[in-house]
Amino acid sequence: MSENDTNKIGKELVVRNKGEVTMNRLEFDPETGELVVRRNDLPMNPDATTVDQIATDGFAAL
Repeated sequence: MSENDTNKIGKELVVRNKGEVTMNRLEFDPETGELVVRRNDLPMNPDATTVDQIATDGFAAL
């Protein structure tokens, strides 16, 4: 993961922690095993999990 990607993720987490609405979503990409920032208007990878979903449902469903 590049430093630029890490900065984007950090900034997105700060904004979300403040309760502000963003134009992005944070996804866990199972193919890379990394968090990624994606614009809300782009289609979501059907295998990805959003951070919001992880926060409400947990990381793994058994």
